[in-house]
Amino acid sequence: MSEDSAYRVCEADGKGRICTAKRPLPPETDVLTTQPYAFALFDSFRKRVCAACLLYNEDGVWNLRCVPCDQLYLCSAKCQTRLIASAHHLVCPALKRLASFKGNSHEKSVIKILLMTMFRRFAEAGGLLPPLPLSSVLRDSLAETNKPTSTQVPEQSDFEYPESPQTDVTPFWVPSRSHFPQSNSESQSVDKNSPDDELTWSSMILLESHYSDWPVSDVRDWRKTKAFLVKLLLDCELFLESDIESAKLMTLATSASGGAMVSEIAKMEKLGDFCLDLVSRIESNAFGLWNAKGICMGRAVFPIASFFNVMSSNSFFKIILTVKKHSCDPNCESVQSKTKLTIRTTREVNQGQFTI
Repeated sequence: MSEDSAYRVCEADGKGRICTAKRPLPPETDVLTTQPYAFALFDSFRKRVCAACLLYNEDGVWNLRCVPCDQLYLCSAKCQTRLIASAHHLVCPALKRLASFKGNSHEKSVIKILLMTMFRRFAEAGGLLPPLPLSSVLRDSLAETNKPTSTQVPEQSDFEYPESPQTDVTPFWVPSRSHFPQSNSESQSVDKNSPDDELTWSSMILLESHYSDWPVSDVRDWRKTKAFLVKLLLDCELFLESDIESAKLMTLATSASGGAMVSEIAKMEKLGDFCLDLVSRIESNAFGLWNAKGICMGRAVFPIASFFNVMSSNSFFKIILTVKKHSCDPNCESVQSKTKLTIRTTREVNQGQFTI
């Protein structure tokens, strides 16, 4: 482990997982710089915020978009190429279905983050399909809303579809190098050395879920959405085989007493519980994405940053809908620059002191 690592993730009685300083830190120290594991823009901002780099268009809508789903708008040819490299075509139909989903902005943003979280886990597990041929991707998935100038986008013939995720083009997600999957019951301290370390499914399941403690009203409100989520993920084939097998094992007793039909219903119920458990992790740990005018454009999950109970800086980043109790006298703040989030100390932090 690198001695330069400034913090450690550990368990604290009654507080769950938290970050502590490994050594004394002076003010204005950048403790963590990270990218989101997954993010989602609100529908009202999707045309003005680049779906790849989160650049906000002060003058109007961006010229590039995915035509089939009409949910992702892009600021440049570079971000368009990143979209292709990220295999957007695998979740494009699901995003199109979400566009007509009847729900409030909060619910839809959580579902979008859940979809992209499952997609990223699918990629980490080695489930990415071979890329589509260039002509098919460009013809069926991406197009321009307005005719661009030559400086905005090169001709389609100039695009080269990446042959694999190991390309010079940086996709939205970075495939995991290790530790997939891990148990949610891990409680030992973990030294973190680089931003890539927390960009894995392993870090997502470290986040606290309150699903088992939901009030009856919340369970009832999400019941219809629960079935929708399961069908959406099944249609996209984003459940892993282990998810399906686990659900089947948990329904064996039901199958013996009620038959195949009851067993299938019970399996879907278990998959739905898996989805709502992830929904709770997202709701309890999501950060708001704010523009320079202090308007929230969407939401994002930064797994390790969630263990810092941080105040916002210049209204760029704020935590919303978190269940954790945050300090009224924090010693760190969060600063956003497009997709990058930095946790920075605001005063001296002693070794071992919780950086909250």
